[in-house]
Amino acid sequence: MDSLSNGRAGLHPAKQARSRRTEERLLRAALVRLREVPFEDLTIRDLVTAAGSSVGAFYKRFRDKDGLLSALIAHLQEDTRALLADMSLDGPPQRRVRAWVDTAVTHWETYGGLFHTLLVRSRVEPGYLDVGAGLMALATERLHAALPSVAAEEVERATRAAFALLDQSMIFGRIPGGPGAEHDALVAELDIITCTLLHLEAS
Repeated sequence: MDSLSNGRAGLHPAKQARSRRTEERLLRAALVRLREVPFEDLTIRDLVTAAGSSVGAFYKRFRDKDGLLSALIAHLQEDTRALLADMSLDGPPQRRVRAWVDTAVTHWETYGGLFHTLLVRSRVEPGYLDVGAGLMALATERLHAALPSVAAEEVERATRAAFALLDQSMIFGRIPGGPGAEHDALVAELDIITCTLLHLEAS
């Protein structure tokens, strides 16, 4: 996970290297716990225990749980841009789709709980829809860059289907924790769906 920038909404600036490391541990622990429990059920005590930190250290860095959520969203946005920018555009269309799908699954393995939190919150706080829409736009733009000859509407439809499947997989506990057979199986399933919607033969 990349180093986190400071001074974002809800995040008190961490000035020293040790303080920044504590901040990163808290954010990493939050991402792991959000794969296991809803954000509303995540307690600060539980979080700091998982991070090997303290309640005092938490409040030195975040104003409250919503401040933590703001910091997580900011890092998600930064990491999404970086990950998509690193995605390979080499090879035939099927290989490019496979690279995009693998990138998406890998990203959900880290951020799936946060993605689901945003979806749930958007039902009562529409502002969170903008965050999800922005991430989907980034993913759609990258997939279209990989497949410039495919109509934009088809690329958008494929992206929406991929996001829906990944969220459903998160709800039912099918998002794997990293490389392995489960990761490969989900990539293969999503690859078939995406290629079908794009009128391509899956790799």
